[in-house]
This record gives sequence, structure tokens and C-alpha cells, in this order.
Amino acid sequence: MSSPIRIDYKNIYQTSPDMCISLDPKTGEIIECNQTLLDTLGYSRNEILGCTLFDLYAPSEKEKVIDNLESIKANRKPSNEEFVVRKKNGALLDVTLKLSFVKDEHGEIRYTNAVWRDISELKETQRQLRIEKEKVQEKNDSLLSAIRYAQRIQRGILPAPDEITEHLPKSFVFHQPKEIVSGDFYCFQASEDKVLFSVFDSTGHGIPSALLSMMGSALINQIAGDTIKLPTDVTLNLMRKNLIRYLHQNSNIGTSDGMDGSLCIYNRFDKKLQFSGANSSLVLVREKHQPALTLCDDCIALSPLLSNESHHLFEIKGDRQPIGNYEATTAFTKIDISILENDLIYIYSDGFQDQFGGGRGKKYLSKNFKEFLLELHNIPIDNQRACLEGELETWRGHLDQTDDICIWGIQF
Repeated sequence: MSSPIRIDYKNIYQTSPDMCISLDPKTGEIIECNQTLLDTLGYSRNEILGCTLFDLYAPSEKEKVIDNLESIKANRKPSNEEFVVRKKNGALLDVTLKLSFVKDEHGEIRYTNAVWRDISELKETQRQLRIEKEKVQEKNDSLLSAIRYAQRIQRGILPAPDEITEHLPKSFVFHQPKEIVSGDFYCFQASEDKVLFSVFDSTGHGIPSALLSMMGSALINQIAGDTIKLPTDVTLNLMRKNLIRYLHQNSNIGTSDGMDGSLCIYNRFDKKLQFSGANSSLVLVREKHQPALTLCDDCIALSPLLSNESHHLFEIKGDRQPIGNYEATTAFTKIDISILENDLIYIYSDGFQDQFGGGRGKKYLSKNFKEFLLELHNIPIDNQRACLEGELETWRGHLDQTDDICIWGIQF
């Protein structure tokens, strides 16, 4: 029969890679330590034995040491587990503390074994990471502040609500950026006889798209001016020409920077509406008892896209090309529409119909969007924006907004 294995606990204690100390639990006096502690802290054994913990810990740790000693005296596990100890040369060292008690037959603590593990490299890494995190946070705060300022500038160039309602009292604009600044924007101009209103959707979203939107807004306001003499197709053609020039686009540069959009000019005297679109449509909702929608140029009656018991919904499509550099560029066209009383007009970007949601992460889709617009016919125009916001939130659920959103609705 083989003899039992004898475990040399004293040797394990002495050769442990961690610093080991045995303490008098009442006084905190050191009664034994291992070689690792002596080598790490730079003391001799004679210098250590008989010292107290207060001689080895950094002065900043005094309250934590007292708290731990009180816990030991009360036969409780100390709550403090991280400390800073001081080497003989004065250098500081981060350690973790683990304690075990050696008790007598009456359950009283005879002495306490403490194990210090050097975590100075880990703590230094944490300190450096914290410093880097603070630097990154500072940069992020600075960037966010700059973007917030850009947001105020962008909002400042959008038409004032009072200006719009003065000329289009029955209307709303639902403008909701995906991020702080938006690539979607809307423009408004009014003269004695005409009103120009438009919605544009710049490439992408966020800061780059917002810069394009600022350029687009400046272009259309410059081209239209105060008199709104140019028709919608000419205006879009000039916008494209100038945008390509300002962005230094040409046939040798394969860039898709630009914008889609709908541009309308309404003549308040003859009730005629001009429409031109770049990859965009105009939706018109008309009461069924009114005459059919007829495009003025060719006098061809349009078939409704959707209908319900009281209203038709018509979609008037723009040109299938953006405002910007494009391979198959042609001149934009203009569509003239006779507007009747209570007609509802909607122009919009594609952000609403492209929103993911519905519980299964699917797009809302253009078909559902137009059906919802038709359902709004019996809702006062002043309340339609809230309905659209509610529908969007319900559909989106917990998902993030997919893209910038801009919808302009007008009742004549």
C-alpha cells in the first residue's frame, strides 16, 4: 500500500507568485511573510516582521485598512479588496487582497493569512484607457456641439412656419431628420401671384447630406428669386447645371452626389399648379364628385391609382433622373394641373416608405404610404402631421429611424 502524499504547505506559501502575509488579527502586526513579498517590496525579513499593515499600505489607504481590521475582529469578511501598497523605495503598487482565517477549536481567529496580487499593470492599463476615453468623450462632445450648431443654422434657412401659413393656411410640413442634421429639406417662396413649394432628398443622410441640402436650398432660392418667373422644369435644369459645376462633377467622375425632389409652383389667380420631379412623384387626393384629373397640356384624364367611397388618389410621376451627374441625363419636364377646391397635394422624400418595422423588420413601402394618405382625406389638414407621426412610430416600434423624412401636405 502506497504511503499518503504529504503536502508541504510551508513551501507553497514561500514560493507562491503572490505576496503572502500572516497577521495578528487584533493588532494588524505581521508575523510571517513569503519571499515574493520581500522581493517585490524590497524589504528584508527583519524589516517586515513586527511591522503593521499601516507601515506597508499607502497613507491614502488608512481608512480602508481600519475598516478591514474591524471586520476581521468581528469575524466578518472585509469588504475592501483593492489597495495601494508602498515599496521600501516609496514606489506605489496596486494589489488585490484575499483573506483567509485560521481559527482555534473555539472558533476564535488565531491569525489571518493575506494574499496580495500585483495588479499594477492592469490598473495602469485601466488608467490609460480612462484617459483615452476622456479624450474621445471630449472630442465627441466638441463634435456634437458643432453638429448642434449646424442644426441651428440648417433650421434657420428653412422657411418660417408663419411665412408658409400666411400663403398656404391649410398645410403642414412633417420634417424629421434621422440624425441631428438632415439631407431632406424643403423650400418656399411667395410672390404676388405665385407660391413655390418643394421637398428635396439629398444623397445619404447625416453631415455630408446636410451639406448638400444647404447647397440645394441656396440654389433654388437663388434661381427662383422673389418673382418666381421661371417654370419648374427650367428651375430644376438650372439646379442640376449649377450643382454639377459646384461639385466639379463631369462624365469622368463617377459620383452619385445629388438629390431627388419635387418642385411645385401654384398660381393663385388661375388655380394652375406646375410640377416637376426628379425621381419623385406628386400625390393628389380629390373628391369623387369633382371632375376627373386632367393634365393641362394634353387634356388626357388620369386614372386614379387608388380609390375609396368618397375620394380618388392620383400619382403624378416626375422624371426618372436625379438632380446631379447622371449618365442618361435629359431635360426635366413640367406637368400642369388644374387645382380644384379641397384638392389635397402631397410631396415627400422616400424616408417614410423606406422605414423598417411592422414587427418583422420589413419596409413600410410606397403602396402602404399612399393608402395611408388616402385614408387621411377626412382628417383636418392641421391634424394630418400628427397622424403621420403616430403611424411612423407604430410601424417603427423599437427600430431606429431608417432615413430622413420630409412630407409636405397642402389642401386648396
